[in-house]
Amino acid sequence: MQKRLQKNNGYSLNSVIQIRRLINIIIICVIVAGINFHCKSKKIKKNDGNGGLQNEMTLEYEYEGFINENTYRIVIVMPNDTMKNKQADVEKTARMRALSSIQKYLASQDKQVDHNITAELLSLIEKNGNLFAGHSATKSRDIYYYDIKKEHLKEYLLELKPKR
Repeated sequence: MQKRLQKNNGYSLNSVIQIRRLINIIIICVIVAGINFHCKSKKIKKNDGNGGLQNEMTLEYEYEGFINENTYRIVIVMPNDTMKNKQADVEKTARMRALSSIQKYLASQDKQVDHNITAELLSLIEKNGNLFAGHSATKSRDIYYYDIKKEHLKEYLLELKPKR
């Protein structure tokens, strides 16, 4: 039979076995990668049976941006140090991220952002921003939320115009 394989295909039995092993290894790698990808997929929300929603393995930063028409949220995730993160440092980071995030939002809406609009945004963030600590799924990090609340905030941001 070996001679027949060699004559018919021009391949030795050893090379055929090596090719089959290689194909099997590739199939196993694809299956393991698929299982790994499936297991890493995030579960967003699950009904807890009491009419509320229970977060299960939820990533905290999924809730950035407009929560509703009146609230814009920034999420700050920091490593949990033995020394607590100073609130002033966290708030400064949150304000800078809020400014950057809102500017990017306005740019995505084809709005021009100049120095005057940036000044208005800084004022808005300063007056209407509120920092509070959240609950993390793990003990290795601290979660802070910075909410900017204003009546009709989304509409207000979209109506900002550069001054001439």
